[in-house]
Amino acid sequence: MAESASRSSSSDQYKAEYSGDFLLRWDELIGWQARRKSEGSFFIDLLRARNARRVLDAATGTGFHAVHLAEQGFSVVAADGAAMMIQQAAENLRSRGVDVPVHVCDWRELRRIVDRPFDAVLCLGNSLSHLFEDSDRAATLQQFHDALVPGGVLIADHRNYDAVLDGTHEAQRQNYCCCGPTTSVQLSVEHPRLVRIEYRVGGDSVHQIGTYPLRRAEMLDALARAGFDDIVTYGDFHQEYDAQRTEFFIHVARRR
Repeated sequence: MAESASRSSSSDQYKAEYSGDFLLRWDELIGWQARRKSEGSFFIDLLRARNARRVLDAATGTGFHAVHLAEQGFSVVAADGAAMMIQQAAENLRSRGVDVPVHVCDWRELRRIVDRPFDAVLCLGNSLSHLFEDSDRAATLQQFHDALVPGGVLIADHRNYDAVLDGTHEAQRQNYCCCGPTTSVQLSVEHPRLVRIEYRVGGDSVHQIGTYPLRRAEMLDALARAGFDDIVTYGDFHQEYDAQRTEFFIHVARRR
């Protein structure tokens, strides 16, 4: 999400969380090589199947997907709300010889960087769970909807908070988002509207962030209310999945 002088809410706390030592170790947490192997061509295939070419990577972080998509021939614009993340993304793009424009931008004011509609918007890495307010999620999804061409696709993910809140989840595996070889992730419920995530690299406690535990049904309802249909949900890259073992839900939704 993002930086805005005109708005402030509990949904903005992530801006302080993604900085300092945590940011310096973020690429190590991600494990670019291992993550690319884990994802395979999943997102590329989804985009190509929908004839998408112009893509907004709305939660680019340090640029992992922006780099991969640009290398595969997509026209990419990268955005994020955390200014230090964008600085690192710009460096990662430059060092890999990839020409992708980057922006610090509040999702709720996305029209500020949309000069023409996109064929697809990506919001990955559990990023929507930084939005604690229902109104912020609604405003964000509406902005994503409006940034798309008619028939364009939104691809958004979030952790399997259903299993976490219901007490049925197994140990969180690192096969989806944080794939670094010495990375571990621990989720703990503080109350029904706050789940803390602790990240460790090499046995060291790296950082904790607070997230809103977005349930699958809640997300599907919000997508429909924002004007999306033909919504397909995957569990860790598969349409058939075990709801207790799945680490992430991935929603693919079409703008009407």
